[in-house]
Amino acid sequence: MAIANRLKKSGAFWLGILAIVLVIITLASGLKHFVLSKTATDGATGLLLPKLGSQLDNLASVTIRRGSAVVRLQKQGDDWVVADKGGFPAETANLRSLLLSLANMRKLEEKTSDSNNYVQLQVEDQRAEDTKADGKAVAGSTQITLNNDQGDVVADLLVGKIQTQGAAAGHAYSFVRLVNTPQVWLVDGAASLPADSSFWLRASVINLPVEAVKTLEIQHPNGNKPIIGRDQPDQEFRLLNQPAETELLSKKSLPGLAANLAFMELDDVAELAARPLVGVDKQSLGQTSFTSFAGLVITAQWSTISTEAGWVKFSASTTADADPASREIAETINNELGRWLVKLPGFKYDLLTKRLESLVVKSVAP
Repeated sequence: MAIANRLKKSGAFWLGILAIVLVIITLASGLKHFVLSKTATDGATGLLLPKLGSQLDNLASVTIRRGSAVVRLQKQGDDWVVADKGGFPAETANLRSLLLSLANMRKLEEKTSDSNNYVQLQVEDQRAEDTKADGKAVAGSTQITLNNDQGDVVADLLVGKIQTQGAAAGHAYSFVRLVNTPQVWLVDGAASLPADSSFWLRASVINLPVEAVKTLEIQHPNGNKPIIGRDQPDQEFRLLNQPAETELLSKKSLPGLAANLAFMELDDVAELAARPLVGVDKQSLGQTSFTSFAGLVITAQWSTISTEAGWVKFSASTTADADPASREIAETINNELGRWLVKLPGFKYDLLTKRLESLVVKSVAP
C-alpha cells in the first residue's frame, strides 16, 4: 500500500511538472506571436526594396563587389554586357534571377543595429583593402549597387549570411543591411551573388543538345582525327574511323563527347584583337566541328601550344539544306562570339580535343 501511495504521489508530481512545461511553451509561443505581430503592426515587415519592382526596366548598371573583386554589368541598348570583360554579353538569365530576387526580398525580422555584430552576420561595409594576398576577400559581405539610366542609385545593399534553418524547403533567408543604415534585417530570399565575372558571362549562346548532334570531327594538326557519327537521332553514336582490331574503351565516351556543347560553361573571355589564338604559322592549330541533323555546324578552333590550353575560337555555319532556325542560330553565334576567344573549363576542353587513340583499346583475342 505504501508503495502504491508513493507511485501515485510520484505520478502526480511528474504530471505537475509536465503541466508547468506546457504552460511555459504556450507562453513562449504566445510571446513570439506577440513580437511578430507587433513588428507587423509597426510596419517593419514588407518588401525590403518596395520601389525596385517598378524601376527594373530603367536600370542601367549593376555592380557586385566583394573586397577588391568587382563585377560591373551594364545595359547596352536592349542587352546587358559584362563591362569588366570588354563588353562581352552577360548571361541575362542569371541577371534576371538576381534582380527578381532582390525585388521580392521580404523583411521577416529586425536584427541588430550594433556595428559590432556586423562581421558575424557578414553585413560589414566593403573596403577594397580587405583582401588577402591570394585576391580573396576578407569581408564576408557582398555589396550590390543598382543605378538607373540617369546615374541615380536605385538600391545599395550589403548581403550577408544565408540561413536555411527554419526556412521552408527550397527557400533560404539572408541577413541584409542597406548601405549607410545601421539596421540589419533577416529577409526571405537569397540572391546568387558571385563577384566573379565567369558566372555572368553568357555561355548559353553555345548550346547544342546531344540529341541534335549528327557528326563530330576532332581534327588534330598532325592528322589524328576521330570521327563520330550516326544516321538517325535514335541511333547510338559510332566511331566511324575506328582502327581495325580495336574496341571502344568505353561505350559512354562517344555520347559524352557529343554532349560537350550542351550546358556550356565559360571560365574567361578575351578580345581577339588584344589576344589572338597562338599557333606557329597555324601549324599548331586544330579544330573540332559539330554538325546537327538540322544543318547547324559549330566549329571550335584551338591550339596545341601548352600556354593556350583552354582557349577556343568558336564560329558557326550551316549546310546547304539547313533549316531557317539553324541559320538564325549560326548568325547569333557569329555576331556574339565573332571577335572573342573564350576559355573553357578543363574538362570541357579535354573533351573537345580528344585523340583517336584515347577512345580505343586493342581487341583481346577470343
